[in-house]
Amino acid sequence: MLFRSAIENEISNLLSFCADDKTVKSHVSSNSLYKHGTHSEVNKLQIIDKYEDTIPSFVDFLYEEIGRYIQYSKWRCVDFHISQSWINLTDIGVNQDWHNHASGHISGVYYHDTVIDNGGIIFKNPNPYAHVNIFPGLSEGIHYFPEPNTLFLFPSWMEHKTDKNKVDKIRTSISFDVLTYM
Repeated sequence: MLFRSAIENEISNLLSFCADDKTVKSHVSSNSLYKHGTHSEVNKLQIIDKYEDTIPSFVDFLYEEIGRYIQYSKWRCVDFHISQSWINLTDIGVNQDWHNHASGHISGVYYHDTVIDNGGIIFKNPNPYAHVNIFPGLSEGIHYFPEPNTLFLFPSWMEHKTDKNKVDKIRTSISFDVLTYM
């Protein structure tokens, strides 16, 4: 619990720093970055690299969980690093369309501050026959409603989207891509 509290404080501080930092201010209001499910200009975002000293517990947590994901999924690699990272602040009525992260091998999103009416995240079933509903138990995707301080890790090729935020409370998350090395 103490570790989680440290992460919450670090991210709250990070959000304050980013709000004051003129070089990332336009990126913090991420709604302008996403057009038709693509991430224009995300390659310029290095929130975790830039503020690593501000968020050491969070960075340690991410690297530990990514390492577990790699081990559990039997991913073949000898090393990895977070190659891109950005903050998502999602206003009321805003959602993300279907997209994937072609610039990574593993992607993740950490939901810092969210409520159920902020909407969930949907991961699309990669089976091309999932949409025809002729196979019992086969659905088009899996829908999650994240709670605060929830981390999702998934293959970067997996298409996903978010629901519209239905309430006047910003959904705050930090997304990132991971490169692995053989």
